[in-house]
Amino acid sequence: MSPVTRVLRSSLLTAVAVALAGGAAAKTITVDSDLDVDLTNGLCSLREAIVAANSDAVYNDCPAGAGPDRIVFAVPLPATILLNDHLPTITESLAIRGPGFDVFRLDGDHLYRPLDFEPAGGDGWLGVSDLTLVRGHSAPNGTSGGGAAVDGGTAVFERVHFLDNRAENVGGGLAVIGARVSIADCFFQDNVAEDPTGGGGLGTLGGPNTVEIVGSTFAGNRAEAADGNGGALRLSRVVATVVDSTFSGNEAGRSGGGVVVASSSSGDTELTLRHVTITGNTAATSLSIAGIGGGMSVSAVTGHVFSLSVENSVIAENVDLSAPFIDDLSCSSSLTGLAVRTPSFIGSNEGCETVFPAGAPNIHGDLVGTLATPFLPELGGLQNNGGPTPTHEPELAGPSPLIDAGSCPDAAADQRGHGEPSTGARLVDQPGVPDLPGSDGCDFGAVETGAVPLADPLIFTDGFEAGHTLAWSSEVEP
Repeated sequence: MSPVTRVLRSSLLTAVAVALAGGAAAKTITVDSDLDVDLTNGLCSLREAIVAANSDAVYNDCPAGAGPDRIVFAVPLPATILLNDHLPTITESLAIRGPGFDVFRLDGDHLYRPLDFEPAGGDGWLGVSDLTLVRGHSAPNGTSGGGAAVDGGTAVFERVHFLDNRAENVGGGLAVIGARVSIADCFFQDNVAEDPTGGGGLGTLGGPNTVEIVGSTFAGNRAEAADGNGGALRLSRVVATVVDSTFSGNEAGRSGGGVVVASSSSGDTELTLRHVTITGNTAATSLSIAGIGGGMSVSAVTGHVFSLSVENSVIAENVDLSAPFIDDLSCSSSLTGLAVRTPSFIGSNEGCETVFPAGAPNIHGDLVGTLATPFLPELGGLQNNGGPTPTHEPELAGPSPLIDAGSCPDAAADQRGHGEPSTGARLVDQPGVPDLPGSDGCDFGAVETGAVPLADPLIFTDGFEAGHTLAWSSEVEP
């Protein structure tokens, strides 16, 4: 986990730890079969391990769970568990710790959802780390969450890849349904939401919800219905914070190629973007309905709060194919300003002129282009630039207008966990590149040009900050 991930871990999860960590130490159940079976054969499968954890009883060849449990794997690597049915719903607090997203996969075979968490009584904790959820499909009858669904309680996903999953309703990769979810160092790629509500990568339903996304990348996800919304994210009735993350190459049939976020008649919504890059996303890919917000579409229902904060972020070079033109943002008429802001880079303010007035810089210190004269961020392609997830790095040749134009006084590192070793912080002020007035020399967006990997300065290196003792690698089981 990158240093920035640890520093920005929400206090919400610490509060959950206090509520849930009491009681007996976790029981570890070791899965030693890569077959998806339910029979007595001398080996413990993942399917059987979940049953043993839920029931706190011996099941086939898996030992009994004991309250909150931990599942680990001892199988030859690389390994894929190919599902032949939906895995049992997880109903009790559980940690599932894989051996690495690059060597271990749960494969839904385009038919089955790999993970479903519905804690008994609506409260509980799920931790999933170091594995890939691939080719999942939500159950029939319009259910949500192709790779995983969290229906109540609290869940933490760390170093998880959501790859090529599909949901009949909301959340091609992950559905959050009246729950609290933290996502760190994760990669959502090529997931699809079939329903118009959308959320190709992640979608929220019900509520209230709390979503925290740190150090993660969403690429190639789709809200594929002709009137689909939110290629990467569909957020409603949620308090959402997105930090040090990238949204690239996502698509929506109608609105919000990258992100759709809205208050609704059933609840308020808050969204904070901090050191985020949203670029290369596309709205109106169906070409049958006029789209809005190639990068992000935001709206508010009169009488319900919509709080939007944009801090040192980039929303640029996104497209609406129904026009076609660069269309980075769409703002409803009831959205008149930002609750909190630090200067950001907006390629085109078409549709959001009141919230982001044009200027270089404008009265708020933003760099904001127009439909007639959009500002281009001059980013390199999405690729491995170091760290756990792919990113776009500002081009130093030129240089990119993002370089040394932003502000990040409290940032410990960029999305990759990179920064300046001499200071132990993110900021790297490039020699020869003049700072924009009001800038401290930081770059706009998720990546800091010239930054290098930083040593992790924090004491807790065993998962303490993930919100439950189940995440502690050093815990001793009975």
